[in-house]
Amino acid sequence: MNGGSTSRTNFLDTVDMPYPHDIKDDATRLWAEQMTAVLADIINNFATTEFASIHEEEILDTGPPNTTYDLTHHLRRVPTKFIAVYTDKASATLYDEGTAWTATHIFLKCSAANAHIKLLIY
Repeated sequence: MNGGSTSRTNFLDTVDMPYPHDIKDDATRLWAEQMTAVLADIINNFATTEFASIHEEEILDTGPPNTTYDLTHHLRRVPTKFIAVYTDKASATLYDEGTAWTATHIFLKCSAANAHIKLLIY
């Protein structure tokens, strides 16, 4: 065939606000605790969503038509999809070659010879 580690900052550590336990009213404190937990969960888990990271990659020359092109990408995880956003050949169709993608490589084929293609991988 021609991952990396990440660290995340806890949302609550980046916000300057009173913590729910500082609120004296029981009902307000309970509401604040619940909302804080919901917001923290949404923000801290955003990095695991499909669109949290999208990378543009470029293939300068796909080579002969319908042959496997091994594209090294920089997403640092196994992508699930791609979108071709530019091609210099009107007849070029970029498609999944069928080999399982990895955290560093995807395998594509192009219907046109020697196409220049830009794509978004996510």
